[in-house]
Amino acid sequence: MKFPICFIIISTTYITNMTDEPVFTWEEIAKHNTEADMWVVVNDKVYDVTNYQLEHPGGPLVLLSRAGKNASLAFEQASHSKNAI
Repeated sequence: MKFPICFIIISTTYITNMTDEPVFTWEEIAKHNTEADMWVVVNDKVYDVTNYQLEHPGGPLVLLSRAGKNASLAFEQASHSKNAI
């Protein structure tokens, strides 16, 4: 099973970080909230879960309900293993 693509740590403002990894604002992340384009944030990392929806053990609706948002608390409360990401 392939887990979603991880982009990078988010920021409250769009800035250039010290690495080659992109940085996203919450405003940008919030735009990715549909079945066709779905991102979630878990522990300050942005994941594109668009192609992972059908593989997610909890089903696609769980991901969709958190798309474009910080899903860290929900992720932790679901008792995911340390290998889930």
